[in-house]
Parts: sequence; structure tokens; C-alpha cells
Amino acid sequence: MASLVQLNLFDVARQNLRAVQMALEQIMPEKASDLLKKILQPESLTWEIQVLEFLQNHPVPLDLDEGCRQWAEFRSASFYPLIPAYSAKEIQKGYFRRLLSEDGAPRGHLLTPGGHSLGHLNLMADYPEKARRCLEEELYRCGEKPSTRLQLANANYRTGEDAAAKVHVREALLQGWDRLDLESIPDPPLLQALRGADDPQWAVAEACIEGNLPVARFPSRSEYAESPIDQRLSEDLEQPLPTAVAKKQRQFYRCLVASVNRRWMDPGRLIQARLRMKELHPRLHARHMNSLEAKTR
Repeated sequence: MASLVQLNLFDVARQNLRAVQMALEQIMPEKASDLLKKILQPESLTWEIQVLEFLQNHPVPLDLDEGCRQWAEFRSASFYPLIPAYSAKEIQKGYFRRLLSEDGAPRGHLLTPGGHSLGHLNLMADYPEKARRCLEEELYRCGEKPSTRLQLANANYRTGEDAAAKVHVREALLQGWDRLDLESIPDPPLLQALRGADDPQWAVAEACIEGNLPVARFPSRSEYAESPIDQRLSEDLEQPLPTAVAKKQRQFYRCLVASVNRRWMDPGRLIQARLRMKELHPRLHARHMNSLEAKTR
């Protein structure tokens, strides 16, 4: 009987603790404070009291930029690493949902006055559909940024659009994005392939050749000829080899696209593109050509 009583007490204590944690995850400090009174040994808590004190001293602001600054302060606090991953993610979701609910930004704006992406804020709030729409519009209206591409990839992954997500990851990496970590590359197998590349500086090109990242394919000659890739390739082939590795890799990718879309290419120009690939990276050129031969057998 004594053991049964102890078990019941343990279950109640666990339920009370979880109730406090849920209130914190939902950014409800007043409720968490009331629930904390039911905790028999509050000194045994590892992060909950410190998070509660932060939320009590830092109410979610009305201004989005101030909210982002405050979130950065929260992330840099000494107690933050103590928060379990699940709770940290829920706190992030709860915080940004509360922040966006107070959003006073005019309709049609994609960036806050301080330059924060509304698409990214919606992604932080776990509104992936809305984030995707905002980020697609931001990419169209504000131009290319690796961060925009990676955020859009994240939104696509969360909405089950894995193929589109990998296109955005590829474009981000080709622009020179080098933060190969779980936060920015939300695809563990792809991340593993990039980190395991034979030549780390050419990891993106290698991933494209190995099929871990998609290579752009065009359904017709006219669509390929009108693409920015073909236009840039024409410029590439008239210029000497670039010296920077990032520029070499981007040019290699354009040559790879030409080779993959060979049926739309003039034979002479296709040869030029493949020779340029060989100049840029002989080993990856050979691997690509061997893969083409294997497919024709």
C-alpha cells in the first residue's frame, strides 16, 4: 500500500511539473506562477523558474523588431541550454505566435522596419503555409538571399514539399552559404552527404552529381534557352576561369545543367561546357561523365 501511495504522489508531482512547463511553453507566466505553488520541491527544478522570471520581467512586446531583439536575449541567457529541445521548440512557437498576434505591421509588408523577414517570423511561429507564401513573395520582390532560400526550404519541408525544399537548399548553398548545421539544413541525410564530401569546398557540386541535390532540368529547348542559367553560361564560356572556389562551383553547376539538358544544347556548345567542367574540377567532371555512360548501358 505504501508503494502505491508513493507511486500516486510521484504521478501527481510529474503532472504538476508538466503543467508548469506547458504554461511556460505557451508563454503564460501568470498561470505558470500559480501552478508553481503546487511543486513540492521547487529547488529541484533545472530551468523552469529562470524561464518564468525572464517572461515575468520581459512581457512579449507589441513591436516586432523589439520582440526579435528580446528573443535573441532569451536565446543567449545562461539557462537556455538547460531547456530540453522539445520545450525550447514549443517556447519558440508560443513566443512568436504571441508576438505575431500583436503585429501592427501594415498589410503587404514582407519585412519589419528593422529588416526582419515576416516569413521567417511565421516560420518561427510554426505557421509553415503562411511562411512559405511570405517567403516566396520576398524572394520575388526582394531578390536572392541564402537566408531566404533556406527559410523557404524549411517551410517546404514542413509542408511536405521535399523536392522544392532541396531546390532552395541547393540555391542557398550555391550562393556561398557555409553554415552546414542542423539548424540551417533541415535534412539530416543531405547534411551528412555534404559533410562527407571528398572535397568539402565542392560539396554542393558533388551532391548534385551524386543525386543528393537536384539538377535543374528543362522540358523544352525554348525554356532552357530563356533561363538565366543558359544566359550566364554564355558569359562564363567567354571569360577566363574564375579564381574564387565559390564562383568556380557556381560555374561548374551551370555547366552541369547544360550537360544534363544536353538534348537542348548545340553540340559544339555542349562540348565547350563539358571542357569547362573539366578545367574547373577534373575529378567531378569524370564522375559526371561516368554516370552518363552508366545510364546509356
